[in-house]
Amino acid sequence: MWCISFGMLFHPLWNYLLVTKEQANLGIIGTGIAGVITDSLVFGSLLLYTSRVERLKEGVFWPDRRAYTDLGEFLRLGTHSFIMKALDSWACNFIMFLTGYLSVGEQASFMILF
Repeated sequence: MWCISFGMLFHPLWNYLLVTKEQANLGIIGTGIAGVITDSLVFGSLLLYTSRVERLKEGVFWPDRRAYTDLGEFLRLGTHSFIMKALDSWACNFIMFLTGYLSVGEQASFMILF
C-alpha cells in the first residue's frame, strides 16, 4: 500500500508536467506517458521494498523451473476466477456500449460512476 501511495503521490505532477505545461503540452499522449511513469515508479518501489524485507525475499525471483511446478493446480483454481472476472468485465463493457445509444452525456456519467 505504501508503494502504491508513493507512486500515486507523484501522478498529478507527471500529468501537470506532460499534459498542461507549455514546454511539453503533449495532451492525451502525455496522460499515457504519465501513467507509464507512475506504474514504473510503483513497480520499482515494490521491487526495492521486497528486496529489503527479509521475509519477502524468497517470493521474489526470476522465473525458473520452480515457477512451473504444479501449474495444473493453479490453472484448475484460476480458471473459475478468470471466467467470473471476464463475465463481470464484459457485462460492464456491454452496459457502457448500450449507454452510448442513449446520449453522450449518459455514457459520460456512466463512465464517471464506473
